Formats: sequence, C-alpha cells, structure tokens
Amino acid sequence: MPKAGKTIIVFSGDIGNTTKSYERPATPPSKADVLVCESTYGDREHPEGCAELLAGIVNRVVKRAGPW
Repeated sequence: MPKAGKTIIVFSGDIGNTTKSYERPATPPSKADVLVCESTYGDREHPEGCAELLAGIVNRVVKRAGPW
C-alpha cells in the first residue's frame, strides 16, 4: 500500500452493470492506488481456470494502466 503523499482509494459496486433510468452513467476513476470491489458471486462454484482468466485480465489492465 502506498505510504507517502495521498492515497486514492476507489470503492466500486457492480462493475459492468447497465445504467438504470434513475441512475446517472458511471464515470470511471482516473487513478486508484487501492481498488475495493464487491464480490456478489464469491460464494459460488466457478469453472476451472477462471482465477487464471481474471488474473490475466487484471495484469493486462495494470500493464497498460487503463480500462479493459
């Protein structure tokens, strides 16, 4: 975790959820030092290989420092 200066912490709800008529469209954060996301399906069995798939997506995004 970053130690010096400001630490930007981003809390997110359902990533990828479509906008409802009563919600404003989401604005992606420009930067985050720490990202906290919900885990709606954390109690479910997932197919083999999904952890590696997620790790690959996260690593790809981190390498290019941007969205998907």
